[in-house]
Amino acid sequence: GPDGRVYVADTENHRIQAFGAEHSALWRGEYFADRWLTGWPLLIAQTADLDFNWGAGAPGAGLPADGFSARFQRYVSFAAGNYAFTVVANDGARLWVDDTLLVDQWDGPAGTYTGHIALSAGYHSIRLEYNDISGPASLRLTWARQ
Repeated sequence: GPDGRVYVADTENHRIQAFGAEHSALWRGEYFADRWLTGWPLLIAQTADLDFNWGAGAPGAGLPADGFSARFQRYVSFAAGNYAFTVVANDGARLWVDDTLLVDQWDGPAGTYTGHIALSAGYHSIRLEYNDISGPASLRLTWARQ
């Protein structure tokens, strides 16, 4: 592509992948019409921050206001150190950093959950999964070096 990235059309998985020297500064969000992240996402969107308050509404067209789920993924560059990752979710959430499960509250209840991990300098994968059981829906992820 004109931006120096290589784009690959993966027709079997119904996606286009972009490969380049840098990771995107945006989160990739995939939204599903059930609580279990099954089937094809009904909405794929990018966002700069994971700080949502959907209230009693749906996160997008075609998604239910209750009983939806979402998966957010991104690579982030960190300085070496110990980090605290905090998830505030109404309702359930799971958080992985480099495939290490830090928060496992898939069935709720709504609350604030913190996981700790030591990271080396460089890029690390972060995956946050969310499901709305019923009622108001919200999700936020923050981290801080300890």
